[in-house]
Amino acid sequence: MLTLDLTNATAALVATDFDALCDRIPEVHARIESGSDPRPGSAYLGWRHLPETLDPAEFARQIDCAARLREVAPRCVVAGIGGSYLGAKATIDALGSDQTIRFAGHHVDPEAVAELLAEIDDGDFTVVVISKSGTTTETALALGSIAGHAWMVDALVARLAATAAGGAAELLLTGGCATLLIPHLTSRHTYRPDLGLEGLATLAARLTGARDAPP
Repeated sequence: MLTLDLTNATAALVATDFDALCDRIPEVHARIESGSDPRPGSAYLGWRHLPETLDPAEFARQIDCAARLREVAPRCVVAGIGGSYLGAKATIDALGSDQTIRFAGHHVDPEAVAELLAEIDDGDFTVVVISKSGTTTETALALGSIAGHAWMVDALVARLAATAAGGAAELLLTGGCATLLIPHLTSRHTYRPDLGLEGLATLAARLTGARDAPP
């Protein structure tokens, strides 16, 4: 049974407006239950009779998928916002804290994203994307933190290759974040972690040689 406490909200409520809303509750509830509401969003009400209407075959596929994810990597990042985040979060919290699962996409805080990337940088992980529409901005941004950048780099290399004389282009990667992109790249690439230092060493050698050379 649900109990609604409006103690701290009475100052903002007009009694007549509240009574009018209360009178509409049975009508709205009936539309939700019948699935006859023609307004946008009514197609996303399949959850209202779960878990009674859950297809056993679909449930078995989910269990199998979870087992395969655990075999692939020890950690998992769940990307979603709103119910797509809270559903998984509430279930995991109810069953007990799971330190192998992290969440992304429920905010656009760049510092939090950077901390998450640093945390999962030392090993394999899987990403589960939850979005009913497939166009959720925050979730897309979270996914784009890694895979999106890799796809962008691949597209850029492909465009350069199309205009190159030999019809090919090779990608040279350096820097700490390069290791995050490499597993998602399809372009031919070479990883040089110390390229910046190599360049400085070459420049220093040339400058030293220039100073020692006769005028």
